[in-house]
Amino acid sequence: MEALDKIKLWLESNAPQIKEALQSPAPIELIEKIESISKQALPEDFKSLYLTHDGLSPDQHANFFYGMTFIPLERVLVHLEAISKRDQDFDLQHADKGIEKDYRLSTTRIPIADDFGSSLICVDLSPSEDGIIGQVIFVDYKMDTGLILASSVSELLSKFSSDLEGGKYQLLEEAKEDGVDWLEPERSIDVVNWYNSPTWSYAK
Repeated sequence: MEALDKIKLWLESNAPQIKEALQSPAPIELIEKIESISKQALPEDFKSLYLTHDGLSPDQHANFFYGMTFIPLERVLVHLEAISKRDQDFDLQHADKGIEKDYRLSTTRIPIADDFGSSLICVDLSPSEDGIIGQVIFVDYKMDTGLILASSVSELLSKFSSDLEGGKYQLLEEAKEDGVDWLEPERSIDVVNWYNSPTWSYAK
């Protein structure tokens, strides 16, 4: 069974509102627009994910991998179009091996998850010479930090599935009291608060 199917099965049993928030497949035209802006071919597993679900509905309170929201392609396009109009960007002060340090955001870092604060999860189409095209990276653009999360979208989904089944996510009690299913990652995988996590504190 594919990782995405396992994720949806877990959500159906444990967080049905999040499963219901998964949108219908994205139009292929949006994928083609992103490829046009980035001037790069998107990885097949990225396309497969979005041709299955176009992120989470913006009309519902729901989150996904690493407790961040799964971004619909329309919002991805808005982000990339804004980035394409910028003249310059700051360097990353810390970047894991394989991440290009000369900028934080670019049209070749395709966001797929957002914390609505200062962090994105991106598919990296222009890694450094030590990296892998299509690797999944976390960018904290307030603290100028880049971290590698997975070698591909497929591996990202596989890790998310394993972490769900391994009990590394709980439903936030305060949200549940308000009738909302909201995933709270345990400290070891809480990449939004990477500086307090034993997994990524080396980047401080």
